[in-house]
Amino acid sequence: MSVPSVLPYDIGFEPSPSVPAPTLLKDELGTFLLFFACTQDIDPATGYLTDLGVAILEFDYCLYAQFGGVVNSERLPEHPFWSFGMSELTTNVHEVVDSPWVAELIARMIAGRNRRSREFSAPIGSVEFPHFRHFLIVFDNSSFECVARELRFVKFANSFNDAYVYVLDRFSKH
Repeated sequence: MSVPSVLPYDIGFEPSPSVPAPTLLKDELGTFLLFFACTQDIDPATGYLTDLGVAILEFDYCLYAQFGGVVNSERLPEHPFWSFGMSELTTNVHEVVDSPWVAELIARMIAGRNRRSREFSAPIGSVEFPHFRHFLIVFDNSSFECVARELRFVKFANSFNDAYVYVLDRFSKH
């Protein structure tokens, strides 16, 4: 198995360093992560980061998600990927390349299909068996990790209520 590496994943903004208030909304078909966001760079006129509102991120075909206080900004050196490049990054949004989680989930999917007596020969990354990625976002008091096809920024909402309305509307359509 390959050695994992942690790389920055640029979404154009960062979780707020003060009170990001991350919230995970997930059902069987959809996964959304909401948090207060700010600019990546300090505004030279004010000397502060600029608040952008509540970011809504969507994770396409999320196979696995873990959210909580496992690792936060103060306990990052304890994270299993710290020595695989995470220690050198200044961003809070990452992608884990050659992730053992992805390999484990793919092995489970292949084993499940093989148990159902179907011939399974589609290569990873094909239309039948898509490529999955491991995303890691670190907040002030918690972290979020998931294995999904893609991480997509949807929009900024003015408030958590507006963000909830958007996500609940999306959930009602499947």
